[in-house]
Amino acid sequence: MPRIEPAVTPRKRALFASLKSAYSEGGIPALREAYIAAAKQNVAIRALWKSVDVMCPVSRFLDWTVRLNDLIADRGYHSAATRVLDELPLRWESQFSPGSEEVVRSVPLVLYGNHPSQITSLILSAALGRADLRFFSISFFTKFLPSAEPFVFPLRDSTLRTWRDLLGGGLTHSLALYLLYKVDEEETAPDAREHNRGMLRSAAEHVRGGGSVFIHPMGGTPGWRDWFPGIGVLAQELAQTAEKHPAYFVPFHVENESNERLYALIAASATPLARVRLRKLDRDPVRIRFGRPARVQEITADSTLSASVLASLMQQDYLRLFPGADRSR
Repeated sequence: MPRIEPAVTPRKRALFASLKSAYSEGGIPALREAYIAAAKQNVAIRALWKSVDVMCPVSRFLDWTVRLNDLIADRGYHSAATRVLDELPLRWESQFSPGSEEVVRSVPLVLYGNHPSQITSLILSAALGRADLRFFSISFFTKFLPSAEPFVFPLRDSTLRTWRDLLGGGLTHSLALYLLYKVDEEETAPDAREHNRGMLRSAAEHVRGGGSVFIHPMGGTPGWRDWFPGIGVLAQELAQTAEKHPAYFVPFHVENESNERLYALIAASATPLARVRLRKLDRDPVRIRFGRPARVQEITADSTLSASVLASLMQQDYLRLFPGADRSR
């Protein structure tokens, strides 16, 4: 699908150019300052920002991101996750399959499941309580949160971003992504596949060393789609050394979580509509359910399967374990 770009006026072009420059030089803190400065200097831009903030709390989201980045730098990802979820405040709970909680919290493992919002990694980290948890993310994540870099296996985008990507997560998130893509300079990487394979190998080494990794087999696309073969590649990589380095795979599914809920939490102190949404639509806590841990040998019992076929079979098993997962975010 070709990329679709709306008409951009010279004033908007200059605005995004200044934000892009600030972002590339100083990340989110510099972007936040440029955002504030632009609003102070120009009445039209100030009016534009106010109208944008009604739909998406950009200024508060930037403040929140800077706060999260500082917490990660000071406390590490797990402790920062627990603290920032309490501060939002987000109500959440976790459920483990019978007798598996201690295993999931201690053994070398790969967790895999859905990715309904930008804070899925925070919820999963808080639920597991493991300081060794690492995760896959598209590479611009570490531009937003530079302090998170030691905890991330960055993946490069191998496809063009289209309006299908933007519209998949709801109106508020679509606007947030559009603004992000306007200041993010990263283009499609021609060597993305080889780079991403290298990240899968690095993740396997982390698990062999006793650590934990989580991966979203659908990538970062909101909603449901067929799984990428990366999870199959990771399973096959770990299966090669399973006798010497045991590893487990654990499916999880997050419910009642969305980017709209995150934005409503961030904006709740200032936006009546956000408070109404939280009272009416988000009364249930976010729930993360963990399935039974399976040894990697169970996952890769048929060594003749390709990574793509293996990923497809894992997807089918996931849908049997979590019925309706393909109809939720």
